[in-house]
Amino acid sequence: MSTVTNNSEEQLAIALACQRAGDWLKAESLFEALLQAFPTSIDAQLNAGVFFLQRGKADRALELLRQAATAKADSPAVHASLGTAYAQLRRFDEAAACFSQA
Repeated sequence: MSTVTNNSEEQLAIALACQRAGDWLKAESLFEALLQAFPTSIDAQLNAGVFFLQRGKADRALELLRQAATAKADSPAVHASLGTAYAQLRRFDEAAACFSQA
């Protein structure tokens, strides 16, 4: 399977497939490459943020999810994920504020 593409949706699909398959190192590498190639992609920011939450990398997730929340302030999924990142970092007041917007 080729992992080089100029299409953000294709790259995201490949990264998500690796994530589902449990190939964490490849998925992380693909998410980072996707974010580098498409730095304003909200779908990439959200999905990579969720991936990093699952991997216990809440600081990295928070960075990405904040960007997504800035660009798509009306997204319940973004706010729920952002709340989870804050909760993992034990920033409960900020987590509660995000959950209330979800």
